[in-house]
Amino acid sequence: MMRAVLSSVQVLWIARFDYRARWRLERHQHDHFQIFRFLSGRGQFLLEGEERPIQPDLIAFIRPNQAHGLHATTAVKTLDVKFRVRPGELRTRLAQVPSFTRDTDGAIAGLLDRIRTEGEARRFGFAPLCRALMLEILLSLARGPERSTRGAVPLALPDVPVVDDPLVGRMLAYVDQHAAERISVGRMAAALGYTDRHLRQRFRQAMRQPILRYLRRHRVRRAQELIAYSDQPLKQVAALTGFKDIHHFTRTFTAVAGTSPGAFRDRIRDGIWKDIYLDPRFRNRWFTTPEDR
Repeated sequence: MMRAVLSSVQVLWIARFDYRARWRLERHQHDHFQIFRFLSGRGQFLLEGEERPIQPDLIAFIRPNQAHGLHATTAVKTLDVKFRVRPGELRTRLAQVPSFTRDTDGAIAGLLDRIRTEGEARRFGFAPLCRALMLEILLSLARGPERSTRGAVPLALPDVPVVDDPLVGRMLAYVDQHAAERISVGRMAAALGYTDRHLRQRFRQAMRQPILRYLRRHRVRRAQELIAYSDQPLKQVAALTGFKDIHHFTRTFTAVAGTSPGAFRDRIRDGIWKDIYLDPRFRNRWFTTPEDR
């Protein structure tokens, strides 16, 4: 049955866009589904007569033949996917998905960006993997507010494993809350009421890596998010993610991510406004006002 559900989803096209301030997408409609996931910026999104302020983490879910348009007040960053769903139970359930919802944990943004990177690289098995990722997004939306998805980061680093140890969970929360500060195992131990040695042992047992290695990767992961979804200078990104200076940041980022922060930013920018077709027969159409072209 799951194979049938998977085959009912067809990803047509996906892209990552930076829209200029005052850019306008004229009201239009088409015969396929579309999802806008807004990453940053301000403006208005119109969908079937309902107007919603654009804000980071907003999702606009557009069904076939629904009129929609966009007016960017400031620069607006989005992930945008177009897809089809064949008639069946999944499509019936999607009829109940709200036109606007929130992606507060970033899970859907992460899945969308994985589809984008897989579609661009076109490695072995990319097509069924993209369908599976799209299906995960749609099932998550169809489940509604009770959906339970862990935040995914749209990058090449592995996800943080789920841990059952409550103490290690507190340690992970501490790292997340204080990642921009100078963190030592001693400070963490004092804050949590345990010895350094006990924390190191519990963390290594649950996470299979030392605390400081995890912290380093966590900071690089956060830096990648800032580079991908903000216009912060790299020096500011370094400061916001707990690195001593730009040189320390560059060394650590390169060691963990396999590329320098500058090269990573260039790669992100190269992918903006790039049409990635998963269905070679599909062609994206634009609806802009003459003055905005």
